[in-house]
Amino acid sequence: MLREGQQESRLQSFVADLLRHEDALVEPIEPEGLEVLAPVGLQRALGVGELSRLGFGGALPPDATRVGMEGDWLDRFGQLLGARGRWTRRVLAAETRMPSDPERVLGHELVLDNATFRLLGVSPAWTRYLIMDFRASAVSDDKRDFITRLGMNLFTGALPDAVITALDPFLDQTDEIVPVPPEADPPAMWDHARVVGLVGQALPPRLDVALDPFVRGLRRRLARDQDRLHRYHNDLHHEAMNRAVVMPQDDPKRQREE
Repeated sequence: MLREGQQESRLQSFVADLLRHEDALVEPIEPEGLEVLAPVGLQRALGVGELSRLGFGGALPPDATRVGMEGDWLDRFGQLLGARGRWTRRVLAAETRMPSDPERVLGHELVLDNATFRLLGVSPAWTRYLIMDFRASAVSDDKRDFITRLGMNLFTGALPDAVITALDPFLDQTDEIVPVPPEADPPAMWDHARVVGLVGQALPPRLDVALDPFVRGLRRRLARDQDRLHRYHNDLHHEAMNRAVVMPQDDPKRQREE
């Protein structure tokens, strides 16, 4: 999961690239902002003026409008993009060396109960990953938006989160798409039902992790509210008891206080 500073930096880079693609003049300014000279069509699409300043960090440049995951900015960018940018493909051919003792490496990872194995050989192989980004919104007194990435190996069906995280810098590159080498034999794309079935199982726990700081904040706020409410009614109780104790036993007001 991206930290808040990383999200802001990624968002600023994305917005700068998008605005330049839409023929706007974009200049980075400090702290963590952009100065934008936008054409008419872009002004209408994003609801900004011809000359505007956008801020992405905790401290904003003078006269800047804050742009973040919260609010409606992602919706504005989505309307501007339309069907563009929904998917892309990357071919990554990493230069890897064969491990000096592959059987020992495999022995650390492969555990067989009441069985043994013998490694017959090691050879390069290709696979295909399907990587999806999901946007989630958490709504309380305020609203938080999150982006959760889920990737699956279409050959093994594994969900290698660490591998997907390591691939992040390459996935965001905008270089020309490299063709698949002729010696590669990647697995076929899964059908819709199989993808949806795996996503239905794998996405909820990852969303729980992404939303955990937000939920913990809600619970802390709820605990503080409950504590204040308890103290308020406890004080009312003590005041009523203090009034009742000085009254005669048969006084109707005492019964009311009790």
